[in-house]
Amino acid sequence: MRPPTPLLVRWASGLELAGGLILQLAPFLAFASVPVLSLQVPVPGLFLHGGGVLVCGTLAVLLALLKRPWPGAQLVLAATSAGLLYWDVTLVTERTAYTLGRVQLSIMGLNSFLAKVGAEPVDLMPRGVEPADFLGPGIQVGALGIALLGIGALLEVLGYGRAGKRWASVLVACPRCSGCGQRVGFQMAFCPGCGRTQGGGRPCARCGAWTLEGHRFCPACGHGLDGEGRTSCRRGTPQDDPRTQEPDL
Repeated sequence: MRPPTPLLVRWASGLELAGGLILQLAPFLAFASVPVLSLQVPVPGLFLHGGGVLVCGTLAVLLALLKRPWPGAQLVLAATSAGLLYWDVTLVTERTAYTLGRVQLSIMGLNSFLAKVGAEPVDLMPRGVEPADFLGPGIQVGALGIALLGIGALLEVLGYGRAGKRWASVLVACPRCSGCGQRVGFQMAFCPGCGRTQGGGRPCARCGAWTLEGHRFCPACGHGLDGEGRTSCRRGTPQDDPRTQEPDL
């Protein structure tokens, strides 16, 4: 009997998949928007370090689709993507203004000639532009993917931790029982060392269906359970079945 996947883990899988897909999309969007002769030229993230972000997103999607619980790896992928994204933000905000300034200095002779003939000078740096204005929408999209991936990984650890596994062991995909430390599998119903449930509940003694904490009756057969969610020794009798009882006159 396998316990059902915890609800938090199911939510976490969806968030990790969404985060990985968004990270795959982000490098194809503009990480930078460079002004050239009053035009905004977009620079896709693939021309910077978006290739690394794309690889991280692809690995995150594969882990989510294969249903391999490894939140530690997802956190590493999120942290790596965040580092690459921060690197690109630094390059765009610092190097773009510096490069445009150098080019502007190199065309001072051209601007002097244009001023003599009464023409408008070439201005590569518009007035009042801040370094943050050079950032493109791909940076924000990538940040969203990183946030979803990281939150999903943390929810996965929390979900398996509440189901009876040590949080640190879940991070490295080597789950251990929170009661005795015995190595257990993600889909094990009970710890082989101490018998502690690993799914946040217990199977019904009559039909074997999994019951959760707080259930008073089995949702599959209606068998009575005690207040702690454990199946009681009380067996159902035909007299307990309301369908066999005569109506009161």
